[in-house]
Amino acid sequence: MLRLDKDLPQNVTSLLLERRTYLGAVQMCGPSHRDPRLGHVGGKVIGRVDDHRFQAIQDLRCEFRVGEGFSGGPVWRADTERVVGVLQSVAQDSDNGDVYLVGADVVQDLLDRCGTRR
Repeated sequence: MLRLDKDLPQNVTSLLLERRTYLGAVQMCGPSHRDPRLGHVGGKVIGRVDDHRFQAIQDLRCEFRVGEGFSGGPVWRADTERVVGVLQSVAQDSDNGDVYLVGADVVQDLLDRCGTRR
């Protein structure tokens, strides 16, 4: 089980999970291979690809692209800030890749097994 060595800073709140399957606008965050800063990438969850994963498309309006370093981060609804899944980036090359997310139902199941509810 993942445990933090320290308490979270006071201004950091726990992320809330979406309680249902969500298809629509999302935000993702991670590093660019050209720039050490974190950047936001907008996108859209477009559909289920297997029992536990969904495919998303990126809204490519700036330098940032979902790629190496993004996997494992939250994917959240822009309107409610609720997490709809955990990002899986499958890089094709440095500028292109497929974007998937493990659904919030799987995340909730793992939290329940660890005795943590969100």
